Amino acid sequence: AHSGQRCLFLTFNKLIASHIRTQLEEAESCEAYHFHGLLREMPAAETETADGQEVEANLRPAVREGFFARWDVLVVDEAQALAESWHQALAEAFVGKPVYVFCDDAQRFGFEKGALSSALSDVYGAPQPFHLTYCLRNPYQIHAVLQRMMPPPFQLVCPRAREMTSLEEVVSKSIDEEVAN
Repeated sequence: AHSGQRCLFLTFNKLIASHIRTQLEEAESCEAYHFHGLLREMPAAETETADGQEVEANLRPAVREGFFARWDVLVVDEAQALAESWHQALAEAFVGKPVYVFCDDAQRFGFEKGALSSALSDVYGAPQPFHLTYCLRNPYQIHAVLQRMMPPPFQLVCPRAREMTSLEEVVSKSIDEEVAN
């Protein structure tokens, strides 16, 4: 941004997008968006299709029509939460431009349809990922459960204190019934 390049900062989380927007207020050449907020800015934003397909229906035409041409650099945070096909479209839009992608495979949940860091390396034509081994985002109890459920292929350490109130586990036959109660 300081060199005059226009930067698109993209994240899946609305709160993070809002925070980054506030942090970048002084940098006029940087724009921060929540992924679905950016979709609403696209020319085909009214397209409604089957579950999840509206993203493809809006994203692909926007790439073809040059919607992303106004930006020189792409930064994607929480990349594990975006589908691999969405990354493929973004990679096409930013060919030959700097792209920085940050993700945490340990926070890739099945309901998000997200992409693994190794797949993102292929999509963006980048070197294999550099893994950060300290998890500071999640409380220790959540980190421990995630380690058991989805063990990463490398050692991951959580130095946070063991706060006994940060996680409550519920065992239920039906998650729908549990949520309804």
